[in-house]
Amino acid sequence: MAKVTLKCPACDKDVELGEVECPHCGVNLKSGESYEAKQKKAKGKDQHPEHFAGGIYAGVIVAFTLVVFAGYMYQSMVEKTITRAWDIFEYPVLKQQEVEDLVAIGSHHAAEGEPTMAKEKYGEARKAGEDLITYLDAQFQMIRPDDPYAKKRTDRYGRETKPQFNKRIARRLLHNMKLKAQQTLEDIPAA
Repeated sequence: MAKVTLKCPACDKDVELGEVECPHCGVNLKSGESYEAKQKKAKGKDQHPEHFAGGIYAGVIVAFTLVVFAGYMYQSMVEKTITRAWDIFEYPVLKQQEVEDLVAIGSHHAAEGEPTMAKEKYGEARKAGEDLITYLDAQFQMIRPDDPYAKKRTDRYGRETKPQFNKRIARRLLHNMKLKAQQTLEDIPAA
């Protein structure tokens, strides 16, 4: 029995009857689709938005992890800076607490119907707040960010007396403390 052949529509070579693809050029004889077109179509399936979901989720998880890690590292640097330069931050922390305490005492006097005492405490709170802002401005100006870290100081025996601290973070902390002090000052009642 003789083999029945057909001509391939793409390459015009003989192909046996019953073949699905042309053995010469790879064209699908039923659909007329070429091998390259099938490859592009297959690649397009991989790039379909539904297939990107796993990659997107993985990207979001990686980004979130990086943000959390960066926040942890920044918090660690802030804590080191405050610990190593406590002499700079001790006064503003205590002064801010003093201002808030004076405001609370003034509010208590106002609630008790003692406006004179309330006005006196609010005045003391304003004065303490202004002193705090002046101190924070002076400290901010003293810390120059030219070199990111403060120099180590040693005594005559070579022992470290003052550890390094990150000057940029110290300036940022002083700036944030100043903003908080200004907000507290604005929130003090007139009396």
